[in-house]
Amino acid sequence: MKAILDNAKKKVLVVEDIHSIREAIVDLLSSDYIVFSSENYDTAITYLEKEKIDLVITDIRMPGKSGLDLIKTIK
Repeated sequence: MKAILDNAKKKVLVVEDIHSIREAIVDLLSSDYIVFSSENYDTAITYLEKEKIDLVITDIRMPGKSGLDLIKTIK
């Protein structure tokens, strides 16, 4: 059973308010990871509540709550 879990793709959440940058990061990661994307803090929190995310990549400066606010909430 452990071998099956080790081969499972990890889940990554990309949080970026600029669409073109967010999509570029998603495109780079999507062949190796299950990638979720969010344009803001609120949507990111929704993903984090529903999914077991292994890694979060976030923009620091975003309208409303920042990436730093997101990191503080996750911590």
